[in-house]
Amino acid sequence: MNLIELKEFPNYRITDVNHLLDNFFRNDWSFKNSKKLIKPIFDMTEDDKQYVLFSEIPGVSKSDLKVEVFEKRIKISGTKKVPNEFKNKPLHFNRLNFGDFERSFNLPDKIDKDKIEATFNDGFLKVILPKKKHIEIKPNLIKIK
Repeated sequence: MNLIELKEFPNYRITDVNHLLDNFFRNDWSFKNSKKLIKPIFDMTEDDKQYVLFSEIPGVSKSDLKVEVFEKRIKISGTKKVPNEFKNKPLHFNRLNFGDFERSFNLPDKIDKDKIEATFNDGFLKVILPKKKHIEIKPNLIKIK
């Protein structure tokens, strides 16, 4: 039986491949028409009185943010504008995303849509979705004739 010696893959080869891929995707010709999408991440908590929806949306001003409630959906949309420092200048790195975004969520039936509140401070959105007070419905007995 012959033993085959296992040699480690040289680290410089991995670095070369990473560098090659970075250069390929960084070039203007590779994906000129691709549009970067902004996808804010949302978290939600619940207690006895309300649901609370949280999101970090840095770089967006309050005037460029919109929260809308429809029948059984809430839609959060906005625009992250390109700062003047980036306009008409060559980019050496392009990792930041700018543009429009939109997220929608289904709402439970027990939400009091008239009392929904939203605050936005320091790039942090908080939407309070109060629950309707539980009203016990008593059956109405109908006498059969």
